[in-house]
Amino acid sequence: MDISRSGKLVIGDELGYVYTWDLSDTLTDPFVTTAHAGKIVSIAIGDDNETIVSAGEKDGTRVWKLTEKKPAAIIVYRSAGTISNVIRLRNGDKLVLGGDYRKTNNPYVAVRMISNLESPETIAELSLFSQVGTLQALSISDQWAAAGRIVNARYSDTESYSLDLWDLDTTNTATTPISIPIPAGVRSLAFSQDGSRIAIAPLKNELHQLWVDSIEDLKKRNQPADPATETQVAEPISTDTPATFNTILSNGLDDIQSLFFAQNDEYLIGANANAVHVWNLNNLTEYEVKNATYPVQVSADQKWLVAASSENTVDLYRIESILDSSPITLNTGGTVSQFAFSSDGAWLAVALTSGKVLIYQFPLTTV
Repeated sequence: MDISRSGKLVIGDELGYVYTWDLSDTLTDPFVTTAHAGKIVSIAIGDDNETIVSAGEKDGTRVWKLTEKKPAAIIVYRSAGTISNVIRLRNGDKLVLGGDYRKTNNPYVAVRMISNLESPETIAELSLFSQVGTLQALSISDQWAAAGRIVNARYSDTESYSLDLWDLDTTNTATTPISIPIPAGVRSLAFSQDGSRIAIAPLKNELHQLWVDSIEDLKKRNQPADPATETQVAEPISTDTPATFNTILSNGLDDIQSLFFAQNDEYLIGANANAVHVWNLNNLTEYEVKNATYPVQVSADQKWLVAASSENTVDLYRIESILDSSPITLNTGGTVSQFAFSSDGAWLAVALTSGKVLIYQFPLTTV
């Protein structure tokens, strides 16, 4: 589910249909198109309100225009692997795709970017590839793409894990990522609002930790010392030794499915199927948000958190007072499957497992 900056909502379903609403006219039935032959795993809409990138579980990734009931694809991208993520950059002018591809039966992580949304010509305007391994998680800032990568024992002596960082501003399609060894696999990633820091939730919470570090320090640790000064700001990372991080948070939440920076990057918010936790990055303390569960979403301005509730409602929290005040409760009448905020924070879409979609406009009124 995605909302364009000008208020176009798109949802893909398990049968390959895409439903589109104009949020300024929600009394009109949605525009329905047949986009894929099976489940749509990810979807994003460009700010032209017409260009759609949708990833199908069975039939690859399509770039198409929202103009007819059975739109012909402008581009169809298929690989021997999978596309699992389609993400729109915050400024709205680029779409980034992440997934795996295979070459000589070996898996590799691949990131692709489309920037010319009004008249796209290729789905691989920027094709960024990693070393051998499979994608675990993907996050995007305006400049960087970050992916958690796992290399299982079939391809090396032991299972190993890396954080890969690509510079999206590069024009070199042969660019390889900065690859940083890390102590465990990645379940979730999140960039800070300004893109200068990244948070990492391990796949298996055996260490009971969350990691936060600056992109600059991670880059420096992966580079040799300056021969002119023979100094290095951060301790270098060897290719064999997992990284240590600037900030290590105690983590009592297993299997973090969603991770966000919030409230001017002062907090981290993580959620799994049973709970939502908040970490204060100033004093490194951890709190549980009572009755809140996955799914969750944080507004683009980082001021609001929306979460499903264990009481089968939707709770909306003002993040600056999340621990001190009660949430606004929305009685949806069903189980929530996903949320989406518009990038300007003016709209909130709530999709229910029943197929019903609720639209809320700020200040809160049901549309």
